[in-house]
Amino acid sequence: MAGLASIPIICCGRLEKVGNLVINYLRPRIEVVQFVFPGESGSKIIPALLAGKPAPAHAESSSIGTGNYSRVPRAVLFGAAFDEETIRKLRETQESIPVTDERYISHASQRSLDVLLKLDKEGALDGSNDDLVFY
Repeated sequence: MAGLASIPIICCGRLEKVGNLVINYLRPRIEVVQFVFPGESGSKIIPALLAGKPAPAHAESSSIGTGNYSRVPRAVLFGAAFDEETIRKLRETQESIPVTDERYISHASQRSLDVLLKLDKEGALDGSNDDLVFY
């Protein structure tokens, strides 16, 4: 594990007691930067964190998580208190990053690089194939 950076995530659940157990289990490879309760707080907190901003104050804010907002969370982990409908509503609150934003360009460029290197390794860029590749 030495030398590997932790992966920042958001963890969502109903009880901080359970959240603490999950957080401790995931350490050190996963860093839970913020624990989010079910309810309207998620629609305020999650979009801010995924946009690279600190969690805004909210009456339903949790006190657990590292609070380290220096890196954008790479995943949102939902516990059983979040059903598919609740998650769908939360996803609708997410704002798209403009294509001119450096974060979008960086992310899209990295995805492109990863796919191109994978295709090259597979021999798919040798000029003999004209397939369309969606990624």
